[in-house]
Amino acid sequence: MIYLALFNIYFKKGQHEFKKALESWFEINDTDKWLEKYGDVDLDDNFMDLLKSHYNWCFHSNIVHTPSVFIAGYKYPNLYDMENIEFFINDLLEDPLQP
Repeated sequence: MIYLALFNIYFKKGQHEFKKALESWFEINDTDKWLEKYGDVDLDDNFMDLLKSHYNWCFHSNIVHTPSVFIAGYKYPNLYDMENIEFFINDLLEDPLQP
């Protein structure tokens, strides 16, 4: 239910409030307490359509975990740590197979 509340906050209240709520989750780290503060979710049809679209995109793109990092349209390989991205970024951006 947290993901629904976060999506709702982002689309109804904006990026700033979303960031505050997300940071609050890591501070509170208790589902019930966090939902008491942020769990008022208003799920209209547009909102649900967006969630379904996002789910379908992830499913068809084989994105099965978060965070998933994409650089120039390519998924950053799981075998590399993000702390090493500086060593690979130029190679990933200069891929000759890229249009």
